[in-house]
Amino acid sequence: MERFRRAEKGDADAIFRVVASAFSLEEGSPKWRRKRDLVHSEAEHFLVLEEDGGIVATCVVHPHRLWVGRSQVLKGDVGEVSVLRELQGRGLGTRLVREVSRWMEEEGFHISRLGGLNRFYGRFGWVPFPRWYYEFPLTSVGAGASRLSVEEVLSLPEELRSRVRPYDPERDGKRRLELYRLFYEGRTGALVREGSEPPGAGPHGLDFVYEREGEIVGYVAGVEYPGEVSPFEPKVAVHEAAFDLASAPESLWVLMKYVLLEAHRRGALRVAARLPFDPAVERVLREGKVYFQKVELMSAYGSNMIKIVNLRRLLGAISPTLEGRLSALPYAWEGRVRLEVDGQEAVLVVGPSVQVDEGEAGNYIRCDAHTMMRLVLGLSSFGELEGTLEHDLPREAVATFSALFPREPVATGPWG
Repeated sequence: MERFRRAEKGDADAIFRVVASAFSLEEGSPKWRRKRDLVHSEAEHFLVLEEDGGIVATCVVHPHRLWVGRSQVLKGDVGEVSVLRELQGRGLGTRLVREVSRWMEEEGFHISRLGGLNRFYGRFGWVPFPRWYYEFPLTSVGAGASRLSVEEVLSLPEELRSRVRPYDPERDGKRRLELYRLFYEGRTGALVREGSEPPGAGPHGLDFVYEREGEIVGYVAGVEYPGEVSPFEPKVAVHEAAFDLASAPESLWVLMKYVLLEAHRRGALRVAARLPFDPAVERVLREGKVYFQKVELMSAYGSNMIKIVNLRRLLGAISPTLEGRLSALPYAWEGRVRLEVDGQEAVLVVGPSVQVDEGEAGNYIRCDAHTMMRLVLGLSSFGELEGTLEHDLPREAVATFSALFPREPVATGPWG
């Protein structure tokens, strides 16, 4: 007899046996220990499929809230999808993922993200979605007839270098939370940081703060891998950073140069960083003479994938932000527009407020989930994507929708 349910803490050992079997983990290896620690610390976030009372398949769903303007959407981050190796090929993975999709719908999630094979997860509504990150090559730089070494390129004046020190959770934790909120609150795509527990320091000695006149005005948190893991996970990566750009913009480029030089000393050839795709961030990096490139990574086979769990619920969640954008317009088109996205439908009522409804509509917009999520997360504006959409909007409505869905200074990482 088959049963799908939410896991309990007492299931941790059985869950880990499934994960270790599915991923062929060698007992005692670093990956075996990491997976074991994950399962035992977060067993309550796992979902399991039982057969005759024994757990045969499992996955974890982490609930994350993301900012979309001043609104929040609930994302289910799916991972560790596992089936006992000896039972693979019987459709248990398919049944598990189908049940997980139903469960997220019932639990009120708006969207979901995972990393996996497109040909498998595409059957359940997940679609390929980009990853965004900055890449900092650690190479010498030609300057006319001469060439500058990495050390020369990344050198810092002693006055600024002396302001950088290792992050101390007891001393800096409260201020780090304040900086995170200052830098990310209301920034589309950013994680809503809940709770007041100061983050701990990472295990690799790559967490640093920038202190000016006794106050922390910037921090970076990095990780070191044994080697190159993927295009967006090189040997050294910065997974979180926040800065007070208004009062101390130099904190950004000083900290990045400091981390880059440390990565170079550790043998890294490049560093990836999940910094916002924000013109203000790029300007500060340019002013600090930091060599970087912005990367949008898409994969056709195995990739970051995203899913709209419930279109009406998603639009309802972001409607306060849409309404705020609408109210800022001197003139706005008003009407009812039916959005059709990969088999889901919702009617957006525009003007004088913004509401989500069902039933008849005077106009329509048709697109796939990838396009819709680019609009929701501000990766592209409606005007930029208009040519890839099917719609019958009059020109004044196109202008209004371009204001409702603008390109934004988006945070990177939580959605990809």
